[in-house]
Amino acid sequence: MTRAPGIAIDSKEVERGRWIFSAWKHLRTFQADQAVRFEATALAGRAADLLGRLRGLQTYSPIHIAPLAKDAGITGRELRDTLIPNLEALNIVQADRDSAGRLRGLRALVLGEDDVMAQAVRLWEHFDPDPAERGAILCLREVATLPRTQQEILAVSQDAGLSEPEARLGLELAEGHALVRRTHVADFDEDFLYNDFLWGEDIQRTTKALAALPSDMREAMRSLLAELHQNEGRPLKAIESASSDVVNLAVAGGLVERAEITTTTGSTGSFHFTPRFKGFGISSEDVPDVLDQIRLVIASFGFATHYAQYRLRNPETFLESLIDRGYAGNATPIRTDYGALEKQKIVNVQPVSEGSSRYQFVALKKDSLVAALDTMRAGSLLRPGSGPGTGTGLLQPREFTDPVAARLRLGQRAEQTPQYQETLLAAVRDAAQRDRF
Repeated sequence: MTRAPGIAIDSKEVERGRWIFSAWKHLRTFQADQAVRFEATALAGRAADLLGRLRGLQTYSPIHIAPLAKDAGITGRELRDTLIPNLEALNIVQADRDSAGRLRGLRALVLGEDDVMAQAVRLWEHFDPDPAERGAILCLREVATLPRTQQEILAVSQDAGLSEPEARLGLELAEGHALVRRTHVADFDEDFLYNDFLWGEDIQRTTKALAALPSDMREAMRSLLAELHQNEGRPLKAIESASSDVVNLAVAGGLVERAEITTTTGSTGSFHFTPRFKGFGISSEDVPDVLDQIRLVIASFGFATHYAQYRLRNPETFLESLIDRGYAGNATPIRTDYGALEKQKIVNVQPVSEGSSRYQFVALKKDSLVAALDTMRAGSLLRPGSGPGTGTGLLQPREFTDPVAARLRLGQRAEQTPQYQETLLAAVRDAAQRDRF
């Protein structure tokens, strides 16, 4: 697979893309009419979500892209009339059309996460966000470095080409949607603006920021971060350094990131990470995992180890086999009790042989699997559990809640929709069986 011709990966554009995508993950928790001013951000964010799923695949038919798009929050009309034409025009995807111009297949010309983020910026600019939306994203990026005064933020927006009224509208929009927050600092007798994405930038800065907390809470948070820094993906029940109330406070404040796996029966496992795994347990120097695909792998195998009815004794060995051989597993529950990784197209599920009632995983996105395995090996995330050690009693997750949604909706849970999820997963699986990739 090759990247779109002539499109190099610019690190500055990758960074911009991460903030646009992070803003979209935040904004999608709002009702549609409340986030309507972020039209370009929402379109680019949904497109990036879909590209993250399609990366690494060969040509995929439109009818089989549809369930992946639906899971990313994209309607059929938006996919057909807006996203595919624009992705094709920007040469982010390669389209196969018949003689009448009807779309027969689509292939994403993106590589890893950085490429997806860079293309998200191109889409965002192509959708031409209005000045207020541009200003809001500028505010978000600016306070990601450190808290800023209002005048400092307005100056940055004006330096970027916005008028003063436009800059003020952008700041108002960012505050109104909690992309930035305001706090009064008595020592300076001035308001400062900040955002809780700040914590994802640097664990050392996070630790320093804890100095503002009361001493007992500060020590509890420091202990919690230290434990998670050595044990990325720790399930809530295994955390030893802090009570669940302290953990929930850390999640709500953005100091700790939580991912959740929900089973078909409604059982939930929560897994906790230091923001972005900064400087720990990843095969490359810095893998932000803004697509949450690495966390999804870790949380899924963590669930299989700690919560599943048929527990996986040695997940690292199983995952290593999946990476090395390209397939692993031999169990009926893989067919019936699994879904989250399939919908992100990290793996496919198929019978071990024609007509068999037993199923196996087929690796699609080995980069996410390798990064997850490196993180597992670096810490003690997946301590051996009880149950068979063959790797056949596997996963039961259906739904995955990413860290942004888990933080914003802490304590809230949507009603289960098992029939809808079953239908959606069946459509995804049908694509895996029928399309070539």
